[in-house]
Amino acid sequence: MLFINLRCRLTEVKTFWFGCQSNSKVGLGHVSRCVSLAEEIESRGHFSCFSHVSNLDSRGQELLTLSSLKSECSCNSKPDVVIYDSYDLDFIQKDQISTEAKVVLLVDDVSLPLSADAYLEASTIKNWKPLNEEAPVFKFDCNPILRMAFDIPLYSLNFSPPFDVIINLGAAKDFQLILDVLLRQIRSRTDFNHRITILTGSNSILEIVHANETSDLDLIEGTYNLRDLIGSHSFVISAAGVTAWELISLGVPGFLIGVVNNQIEQLEYFNKLGLRNGIFFQHDSSFSTQISNLLDSMSFVDTAKNAQESLNNGRVEAVDWILGEVLNLPDHQI
Repeated sequence: MLFINLRCRLTEVKTFWFGCQSNSKVGLGHVSRCVSLAEEIESRGHFSCFSHVSNLDSRGQELLTLSSLKSECSCNSKPDVVIYDSYDLDFIQKDQISTEAKVVLLVDDVSLPLSADAYLEASTIKNWKPLNEEAPVFKFDCNPILRMAFDIPLYSLNFSPPFDVIINLGAAKDFQLILDVLLRQIRSRTDFNHRITILTGSNSILEIVHANETSDLDLIEGTYNLRDLIGSHSFVISAAGVTAWELISLGVPGFLIGVVNNQIEQLEYFNKLGLRNGIFFQHDSSFSTQISNLLDSMSFVDTAKNAQESLNNGRVEAVDWILGEVLNLPDHQI
């Protein structure tokens, strides 16, 4: 039986290259989705490789390590499929991909036009249209592409205050402006413990220390599995990207702040379906009032308990689609 399985593996194994970026201006959402797909692909006996068409800083490489993936080449062969997740057209188009390889592009509502063999919707879509109109499109339907670490909800959560606040705003350009409002609001309320954890993301920890009263702040640098940082009384305030879906899947109470334009449509989606409450940051006096109103409602617990039941496993569904449909496309279409 072992001999038969080995033969099947040798004849059926496919190689997938991933193209994504991480740097001081780009959050880890693009890398996280690629890592999620790579986890699923490797669990099915295929190869994934981030060496050829990815450009990762130390944070991105650490995220690979957390999922037992490598940034060095591990495929030693031409790709069957190249999967890109990036807004940077120059980055995507700089590589000459083998004409035999199928190209899959992960997209959301602000993705720019690019021809591909297939498109994978990474979040809710309102206006984006595929440049290659003949290409198949994997539709988003409340099925985020998340790492395996988020497949199982956290059953140890205690939904009673006072809560331990974690703030995770990723690569937000207005990080300190948002933080000023959040800290003032949190410190004024008895529902929250005043010791607050801040995940610094790509922001300078020295600048955060310089700009804030830090005696009641715990600052965490680097890349981590968010699941490992959640305690029984955690309440997480995050940006409205991939992290939002991770928190919904875990059932953790909290709310969202949209910090970049590509989160506007997704934030509206969360609010409309009751998956997670949130607002988009605007640099004016109304932002503080909006945060206050959001905290006054305190419907976060019920929302968190109900939302996780609405999710489907996009990682599994997307890889099923890639293996079953994309690999069987008759010809390279671009």
